[in-house]
Amino acid sequence: MIEDKIWEVNPNQNIIGSDEVGRGCFAGPISAASVKINYSHINLLNDVKDSKKLSPKKRRVIFDRVLENNIQYSYQSLDNKFIDIYGIKVANEKVLENSISSVYETGDS
Repeated sequence: MIEDKIWEVNPNQNIIGSDEVGRGCFAGPISAASVKINYSHINLLNDVKDSKKLSPKKRRVIFDRVLENNIQYSYQSLDNKFIDIYGIKVANEKVLENSISSVYETGDS
């Protein structure tokens, strides 16, 4: 994976991972979550391959790990009005941008 190559060169580099949900909905909203981690925390998220395939219980366990270890995260959402005005493609890009920007701007990059 690309993060392994990055951490090989600089083990202190933070990496941001993001995912969205709601792109297929008709009534909104569309939401995105991002986490900023470094190599020392990667083992806490080993269970995450495809977030949409995680059970609600497993998502809760992983989120608890994020909280317990002070891993920086962001959750953003855009409502159906935004989607109606700008379209789902723009809404998808914007919600991911908002989530990534929010977590990027917290703490060390």
